[in-house]
Amino acid sequence: MKFGQQPLLLSLLVVGPLVLLFLVAACFLPTGRGPSEISSNYNSVLINNDSILSPAVEGIKTNPALLIAGAGDGKQQQQQRQLQGSGLWSAMGQQIVGDAVGDAFSTARDISSDGTTIVGCAEVGEYCKVFTYNGSVYVQKGNTINRPVASEKFGSTEVAVSSNGQRIAVGARSADTGGFTNNGCVYVYDFDGTTWQLTGTLSGNASNQATGKEVEMSSDGTVIAASRGQAETAHVFKEVNSVWTRTATFTFSGGNYGTSLSLNAAGDTLAVGSPAQNSNQGEVYVYKNTGGTWSWIVQSKAHTQEHFLEKTLAFLPMG
Repeated sequence: MKFGQQPLLLSLLVVGPLVLLFLVAACFLPTGRGPSEISSNYNSVLINNDSILSPAVEGIKTNPALLIAGAGDGKQQQQQRQLQGSGLWSAMGQQIVGDAVGDAFSTARDISSDGTTIVGCAEVGEYCKVFTYNGSVYVQKGNTINRPVASEKFGSTEVAVSSNGQRIAVGARSADTGGFTNNGCVYVYDFDGTTWQLTGTLSGNASNQATGKEVEMSSDGTVIAASRGQAETAHVFKEVNSVWTRTATFTFSGGNYGTSLSLNAAGDTLAVGSPAQNSNQGEVYVYKNTGGTWSWIVQSKAHTQEHFLEKTLAFLPMG
């Protein structure tokens, strides 16, 4: 679940059993380098350094003075905090830093649903690392995942981890695959007990789509959605018997459609943000997979023209 660093306006859209939480950026306080992540049980939060927690997290925790100071060495770091029985958030383990100064580690990050597995990627260094919490410290899980190909912006904006921490998906929006240029892709890695193995490459189907700037994964890791707003295209991929297939491609002209995505835990409902629609009023398009067929079910607009709906989207855990 992604939370931005800006103060957020929260509104709920109820569509039958679907409860969708819209997080809308509003620009009031200084921000840090990137978003924070929170586990689906709301008990653990992963924080980027050099930033104040986003108001979405401020509203959940009971210690409003929490501040994570930057290391000042250009590596960037991340640290997880856990909600205690007392209602206060306390640090879990040590701060995790990048390998070298200037790596910009934790530019992309995610957290498993139980909060015990975290993954961070280095925008400049183009690598990702996965860590598990052993009760006192974080221990790296498997090998460092290095970029398959240079200069693809591997892990520069998005990474996703499955609920059990055994699969991750890393966006590489500048990849050239399948005879296309800058179509982008998502690399899928599975943990075999020792190392992370590349098991899938999910690509855009046209040049300049830059697929992988936004990446979402279902709880079990078998459904992945990817997009990029300027390309105004969103893709959904599904794995069956270790084979990945593109099951849907959604497009919408104008409005930076695909600027953000959210996929529910079951992987059968997708929300796609289009913040510049209707003279920057912004819209969210929601799609549902029923019996293997994706269909559009609802469209939501912001009440004012402020170019904010949908900068960031997230489903509540029950979705």
